[in-house]
Amino acid sequence: MAEAVLKHARGDHAGAVAAMRPALQGMYQLGGSHAQQDVFEQLFLHAAMKAGQTGDARMLLERVAGRHPVPPERRVGYAEAARSVAH
Repeated sequence: MAEAVLKHARGDHAGAVAAMRPALQGMYQLGGSHAQQDVFEQLFLHAAMKAGQTGDARMLLERVAGRHPVPPERRVGYAEAARSVAH
């Protein structure tokens, strides 16, 4: 995750997505609060959108939609991407 954060900060959005993708399913094992995990998911989503990787963005949005009662289109940090990939 640290590598992904650094890549994102350096503008290597595709690299950030590639670094985070394998860790997404087991992210809960890293610990941290739900809010902290949400920040990582938002970072992944932002990187995927910046890299033009809409398939990865859709996957993350579906993952989030399955766990939260409020749909991504109505959540801060997810709404813009949800509208973009819906088209």
